[in-house]
Amino acid sequence: MNLGGKNIHFMGVGGIGMSALAGIALEQGAIVTGCDRSENEQVDRLRVLGADIVLGHSIEHGENCGMLVYTSAVPLDHPEVIFAGDKAIKRGTFLAKLMSEFRGVGICGTHGKTSTTWMVAHILIEMGLDPTVLLGGVTATMRGNYRCGGNIFVSELDESDGSFLEPELGIAVILNIESEHLAYYRTSEKVVEAFEKFAEKNNSGLLILGIDNEHCAKIYNSHSGRKKAFGLNTSGVGLYASDIYAENGSQYAQISYDGRKIGQLSLPLCGEHNVLNALAALLSAEELGVSIEDGMKSLESIKTVGRRMELIHSVNKTKIYSDYAHHPTEVRAALQGAKELDRNGKVLAVFQPHLFSRTRDYALEFAKELSVADGVVVVEIYPAREELIPGISSEIIRQEIRNLGGNVSNQEVEVEDICSVIKEYVGQYSTIICIGAGDIDTEVRKIANT
Repeated sequence: MNLGGKNIHFMGVGGIGMSALAGIALEQGAIVTGCDRSENEQVDRLRVLGADIVLGHSIEHGENCGMLVYTSAVPLDHPEVIFAGDKAIKRGTFLAKLMSEFRGVGICGTHGKTSTTWMVAHILIEMGLDPTVLLGGVTATMRGNYRCGGNIFVSELDESDGSFLEPELGIAVILNIESEHLAYYRTSEKVVEAFEKFAEKNNSGLLILGIDNEHCAKIYNSHSGRKKAFGLNTSGVGLYASDIYAENGSQYAQISYDGRKIGQLSLPLCGEHNVLNALAALLSAEELGVSIEDGMKSLESIKTVGRRMELIHSVNKTKIYSDYAHHPTEVRAALQGAKELDRNGKVLAVFQPHLFSRTRDYALEFAKELSVADGVVVVEIYPAREELIPGISSEIIRQEIRNLGGNVSNQEVEVEDICSVIKEYVGQYSTIICIGAGDIDTEVRKIANT
């Protein structure tokens, strides 16, 4: 899809995925306009590059554009979408068309997409392969959330609305599969079916699967195309890690490939889950011509993606981190990472639930994972694309934590009060980790200036 000279309007242009697409379009010569509800760093960055971005929505935005790109968060009866008519295209479809011109590497799964995508990109950049990259997070290395390069396109794929089924890929990665996005899929069985379709669609390329996950293992065993496995319990099949230990915020593991020892992985990121992400990245890079050994060496210099156990501020011997976790399994991984970094101290989790439906569906699971922390503060729900669901608030998570005997604050905290609340706990806890995919990150970053 040649974007040179095309007039493209991006709705919700400040979103992490949409802003990356808008940036790539700009660098490919498109005339980019956009709109969103509020300002943020992504909007500022795009304006510097030449995008014309306004706040608010209007059907006038679609008058002069040749294409209007919107997300699944925008209803089909939205006036801008209706006015654009057949010029309107969903974000996932636009990404698929964009990737069709490249050798596509697509990373999907319930957890770890952004970190794994960045690991693949980092290896390729280090090895001089000049990838084009779309990332669901910001890295200092790329100075943003995308990179324009050569004919390899590395992107995470969003399964929340089924759009991950659209791209044609040379390398398809399924990290793991869990129950998620039930507002769209309705049942866990439908979630698994979607990933099965993803595997079937990518039968002609290489399929890489995290075989420790039971659903991925079933797909691996039934898949008739080229496939490779990674994990911690692979019984000698595929790329796997053993003898894992953490030290000073890094992970170390013995790496073996089909029973042959390769060497020790030294990964400067916390959390065992990142070892699994690294295995998937190493197999992806190998398919592109990078040896496992060279890939492991490249990962020794990787820096974390923003909002992935990112240190925001340190005051009075208390370190304050931000993490994007918004599913119970991700919360568990975030808190395990926090405990690794602070083995002898006390950890406070400040959690902002993301979506009313997710809070309703996983309140008990969130409570179980959060109860691992020495203390918990629960913030009001970030609704994102959803309308209020009567009877659903962060109180149901707090009540479940109380039922489990956890130490949780008594009141719901409004997001704009996070900095003042955190200040009350500085000194009482050596680590404070602010968790969530909503606007909690924007607010907690203000603490360095207060």
